[in-house]
Amino acid sequence: MTPPVGPINATSSDETYCWQVRADGAVAGGSRCATMTIYKLEFIVERACVERFPRPIRAATINGVAVFPTYGRKTWKDTEYGMLSFSQLTEDFPVTPAGGLRLCLTLDTSSGSCATPAELCYGDTCVYSLFDPGFTCCPVSQVPYS
Repeated sequence: MTPPVGPINATSSDETYCWQVRADGAVAGGSRCATMTIYKLEFIVERACVERFPRPIRAATINGVAVFPTYGRKTWKDTEYGMLSFSQLTEDFPVTPAGGLRLCLTLDTSSGSCATPAELCYGDTCVYSLFDPGFTCCPVSQVPYS
């Protein structure tokens, strides 16, 4: 996978942020996941953002196509994390486009929490995993949010 680009503020209102990810064999070397088809994209987020109503994401697109996140929790090493997932991406992108996937999130800025990538993402970066359709490749990467 190439290093991700983003999040980039895509609007003057500070509501929409975009990330660009793509598979690239030249960058990832001999990794069998370097040119995988991306089925699922999953972010580790603050648990409070997953539990929040109304939800912190007002709209989401991948390459301009509307997508709908699922929110969940995952426990790892006795710590519970929030998870933000975009699944079944192969329905709209049976083959991951050569330019990769551009995920744009429009965040709810009215609540004062979970309104920026720094508030939404868990820790010092936005950590995400990509999964192929068979869940045999799942490279993990992170994007600094500032």
